[in-house]
Amino acid sequence: MQPILAAFIGYSGQRLYDCQKNWLFTYIGANQDALAVARDMGIDQSMNFMSSVEGTKAMFMKEKLSRKSFYDKLARGMSFKKAMAEEDYFVDDNQNDA
Repeated sequence: MQPILAAFIGYSGQRLYDCQKNWLFTYIGANQDALAVARDMGIDQSMNFMSSVEGTKAMFMKEKLSRKSFYDKLARGMSFKKAMAEEDYFVDDNQNDA
């Protein structure tokens, strides 16, 4: 999750949407419907995780691999807009080996 996201809590989804140009926001939550919360905030990328030591470790690994995959696309010259539209931000657990 981008650290700046905390500043948008309480703002309307439209305000967040307006600020997303060339920003990547993700919403990651445990013990909640992260997809619904993210959607209400105007965030397209979301992920649930198990509230446990193992679940937290798995969540951070998945987020790390996903961020790496996304930045690799940008490094290869793909536009930010195309990289965002290409597929789900969070990579499948079996796509990368770190």
